Amino acid sequence: MMKSFFWAGVIGLVVILSGFAQAAKGGGGIEVGRLRCEYLENPVGIDVSAPRLSWVLRSEGRGQRQTAYRVVAASSAAKLAAGDADLWDSGKVAGDQTIHVVYQGKPLASRMECFWKVQVW
Repeated sequence: MMKSFFWAGVIGLVVILSGFAQAAKGGGGIEVGRLRCEYLENPVGIDVSAPRLSWVLRSEGRGQRQTAYRVVAASSAAKLAAGDADLWDSGKVAGDQTIHVVYQGKPLASRMECFWKVQVW
């Protein structure tokens, strides 16, 4: 049975960014949280063109784990909320990786805002 849970964060290059977060809790007590970009939560700015994204899974139940993920990124919070991943959509990626997922979307520019969220199974 597929379970999906969302959490959102922000990435950008040497920019001032406003934070964007969407709390998530799915059935079975699994939570996705602590979204980080280059080890920072909602960074004001970063200086890499392909930042590494990470998140933490929490579960009240035993034996639950991530089997796949999907990262989507958009140029605005409104686009992200509307499902318009105009910067990147990783598609469903099989695996349990939750750290150092490298951004592989459209090139990020200085002073650019980028909002992202992750879905896990």
